[in-house]
Amino acid sequence: DLTISGAIIAQNDLNINQISGNTIFFDNPSASIIMSIGSIATYTFPANVRITTDTVFGNISDNELIINEDLTIGVDGLFYTQGDFTVGGTFSNEGSVSVVSDVVATLTQDLDSGTWIYNGYCCNLIAEVYTIQDFDADPGDPDFYNLIINGNTDLDEINIGGELVTNNDFSIQNGGIVDSQNNNIQVNGSFTIDASSFIAPSTGAFEVGKDFSNLNSSTFTNSSGTVEFIDSTVDLSGSGGADNTGNDHTITGDTTFFDFTITEDDDSDNGTITFADASTTTIAGTFISQGFDLVDDPIVINSDTPGSLNPPKINVTGNAVTVGNVYNVDVSDNLLYEAGNRKDPVLFVNPNESLGIDSGNNSGWFEEKVLTGSVYSDKGVTKFDPDSNTVRVIVYDGTSVTDLGTATTSGGDFSLTDITFPIEPGDTLGFYIDDATE
Repeated sequence: DLTISGAIIAQNDLNINQISGNTIFFDNPSASIIMSIGSIATYTFPANVRITTDTVFGNISDNELIINEDLTIGVDGLFYTQGDFTVGGTFSNEGSVSVVSDVVATLTQDLDSGTWIYNGYCCNLIAEVYTIQDFDADPGDPDFYNLIINGNTDLDEINIGGELVTNNDFSIQNGGIVDSQNNNIQVNGSFTIDASSFIAPSTGAFEVGKDFSNLNSSTFTNSSGTVEFIDSTVDLSGSGGADNTGNDHTITGDTTFFDFTITEDDDSDNGTITFADASTTTIAGTFISQGFDLVDDPIVINSDTPGSLNPPKINVTGNAVTVGNVYNVDVSDNLLYEAGNRKDPVLFVNPNESLGIDSGNNSGWFEEKVLTGSVYSDKGVTKFDPDSNTVRVIVYDGTSVTDLGTATTSGGDFSLTDITFPIEPGDTLGFYIDDATE
């Protein structure tokens, strides 16, 4: 065995051919290791290579790195190279592989752990176009466990080279423009864009198994396509990976989708969409949210801050929201809008009230079943009946006043039922006696 723990190993004449069959360890817990390969066109490690710290192989894009036997990257290990590389034996990755975005790796992927980081070139101030390798051309087969595209600049364009499937998370960060090239994308974990831009597929599928986060002024171009939040079947917990089964999702950040779809077609569990407090999710196409039933398998739509006075808003600017597309839902802490205005009348009105569950603090979804109160002649002491049908109810939304109608009175008590105007948290209700003689 050979253990390399120095900061710099150089240069072209480094000869390790005599340790074939053993293991070369790159191990230094307190410093990175830089191995400069220099101008050698192809550099070969004849033995197993095990990396347990940050290790930079200084080959440039014209160099090729060959590891004849196994490459093992430990939990704290980072393997970085700018050139193509080949692993002849088993590739095991519990840490990270970091490459320039057009690197081609010849190996059999580790799909139950580890992260691949594809980097734009940060320092030449030239707009480059890179294409990320398609590891598995078979439809539906995974390419990565975790995938990070690290743009490094807002000049480079990084293209997805074919259908992309991750068993866990897919993140885009630090600038750059990532283009799906209309390829199918299936993220069985969470999808995140952070201070970056992403062009989604238009006709290709875009499926997300867990959360969707749009952070730090990122740009999500929906391409008039569909984002479907799926009930993932990927469970790698038995081998130390993530359990991504289930149909529970969190939406963070203000995002404009085109078609937004979540369904629950299994009579065993419900699906959940949790929106961030005070966020606005815009749907420029069609909103589809369909639970299996209301008994125990609805789609639950809620907020990460229950009871908030500024609940998240779903603003559908495309096709009208209908009970043909949205049904068997359990809704709380959510405002439903159409074309920037409160949905008026609300979605679930007679005879469709049984298609949803009103769990409170909503607007635009359900009728307000009843508003009640009492009329007093002496500041809360003696009830009395004013002239017939003269108690009127209004609502002020901070901008305008809407007349909700005339209440029915009896014995000094009044009630107004089946209100289809969407009342929101923070609205002011007003009650007055119209044309009363008392």
